[in-house]
Amino acid sequence: MLHGERKLGAHLYWELNRANLQLTTADGTAVGIVARQVVEVVECEPEKHDGRYRVSTRAYEYSLALDGEDQFRFDWHPDGRSTEGRPHIHTPPGMRRHWIGGRQTFEDFVENCIEVGVTPARDDYRDVLEVSRSTHKLYRSWS
Repeated sequence: MLHGERKLGAHLYWELNRANLQLTTADGTAVGIVARQVVEVVECEPEKHDGRYRVSTRAYEYSLALDGEDQFRFDWHPDGRSTEGRPHIHTPPGMRRHWIGGRQTFEDFVENCIEVGVTPARDDYRDVLEVSRSTHKLYRSWS
């Protein structure tokens, strides 16, 4: 669900597990996932996007903890208070260092979670992620 006023130029956001809901894998590992995106309502080419408006990502934070231990966090907050506005990754220990990287989609984050041991909910998760990722790639304004 998008939170905020839905009008041109507005910044809205969605969050997943901000209250730090804990999930558990089949082997009993506690999985903590937090994801947040800030998007802006922008005008677009109606013939290309099937409408007059779309949303464009302006910031994100995706993080994973297993059994309470941080594994990684993908951040991009160009207008934030951090000294680093480029897309970056935080890793243990301490999660303080900014490892510069490319922009990450939520689909990339989900795939990375599965790679480090989070159990996918379905066997065809790669196909599902690729369909979603390809739609994003079709309409994104960055490469």
